[in-house]
Amino acid sequence: MSREICIYSSVQRLDYDEDEIHRVFDLLDECSERSIPDGELSLAFLDNETMRVMHGEFLGDPAPTDVITFPGDPENDFAGEICISAEYAMEYAEGHGVTLSEEITLYMIHGWLHLSELGDQTPEDAAKMREEEAKMLQALKAQGAIPSFVYAGISEET
Repeated sequence: MSREICIYSSVQRLDYDEDEIHRVFDLLDECSERSIPDGELSLAFLDNETMRVMHGEFLGDPAPTDVITFPGDPENDFAGEICISAEYAMEYAEGHGVTLSEEITLYMIHGWLHLSELGDQTPEDAAKMREEEAKMLQALKAQGAIPSFVYAGISEET
């Protein structure tokens, strides 16, 4: 099953291959024990300021954040929306010894898990979320399915 994915980016310095992103979500949809609603998936790459405003408006916390997930409407063939701060990912990757590609892929996985109704508000749920994220990230790595993201000419290397 290949789902329709609408990809939007307001971060003009972020380069990626849409086919590689589609492959990630196809693999998550096909290989996971979890599932998200049928329908179109929206993926937005945003800057820190936009994410900060959204975080404040929708979640009551005006601090910058990495990913925000909005549930969909399966009756209208909409699986949901995953909003990712590409700037946050780049800053985190630079300071934590991971690649930008792995960090953004982790955020995509995190959003997908939220759409599958996995929460992270309690310590137990957060631990389960981290466990599922790690398992899915390893599975994508094993498939050679981590998309290449480049930010403002910054390469994959950490």
